[in-house]
Amino acid sequence: MTRYPYDPARAAALLAEAGLGPTAAVELRRFSYKTSTVELRRRIAEVFQHDLGGLGLGLDLRSYEWATFYDDVRRGNFELYSLAWVGVTDPDSYYRIFHSTMQPPLGANRGAYANAELDALLAAARGTDDREQRRRLYADVQRLVADDLPVIPLWWQQNVVVKQRALRGFEPAPDGDLRSLAHATFERE
Repeated sequence: MTRYPYDPARAAALLAEAGLGPTAAVELRRFSYKTSTVELRRRIAEVFQHDLGGLGLGLDLRSYEWATFYDDVRRGNFELYSLAWVGVTDPDSYYRIFHSTMQPPLGANRGAYANAELDALLAAARGTDDREQRRRLYADVQRLVADDLPVIPLWWQQNVVVKQRALRGFEPAPDGDLRSLAHATFERE
């Protein structure tokens, strides 16, 4: 599986090779980045802006309320954006995110990624009930996506739960979802 170490010098060389080096026209070196109005997301955008600025790329930050921002993302109306994936409990989500037929409005292949080998792996994984075969197929899917890098996964956020014993009915989910709080109760002992 391909690894991508932090290497600003290599990034600058790759940008120059792609025609986006210091001598490229300014309009080719500027991008718009859409995000929500959530403070954490805006601060993350500022970090991207700073880091890309160090490579000579400009990032115009555009912050929208959630419904407008997400509607633009779903329709493919963006140059750059970031989202957090939540509620992913089965690798079949790869189909909706990366299969070539799942471009908006049908699915979440928002970057119009297309790879016939990946499409075949996803169809095979989706078509089997054999757990071991499914595991092997999705391992191949993960390797291929890591090599092609149609999206850039930046981190995995872990939730830590600290609660009182009186909170009943709350179970933290492995994917970080907090939905069980909707049915939790607080009972005095």
